[in-house]
Amino acid sequence: MVMDEWCDKWSQTASGSFYADFATVWPKDLASFIERDRNHPSIVIWSLGNEVASAGTIPAYITDNLKILVPYAKNIDKTRPMTHACVAGWSDPAGFGALADYEDVVGVNYQDFL
Repeated sequence: MVMDEWCDKWSQTASGSFYADFATVWPKDLASFIERDRNHPSIVIWSLGNEVASAGTIPAYITDNLKILVPYAKNIDKTRPMTHACVAGWSDPAGFGALADYEDVVGVNYQDFL
């Protein structure tokens, strides 16, 4: 079983690479990604981004993007759930609730251990 992940970061990040032109290229890139891989039977879930939120609290731009990305992706493939991976956020229960309002599975890569 495979979680197929679209990209690392979006338009903002605390460190590392990100899409400098995210706002203009995401529709074409996301559609190409899903259309390329959607016939692979091993894929059971789509990830719309990796570590797109910094540790601690979940910034509003995450839910703002998910409001757009998830329906767009589901329009291309309605058969699989959607997620993305936060770098952290266990210390922000309200933020997780907001994420669950938009994606099917809330993904977190690390525990805060607070």
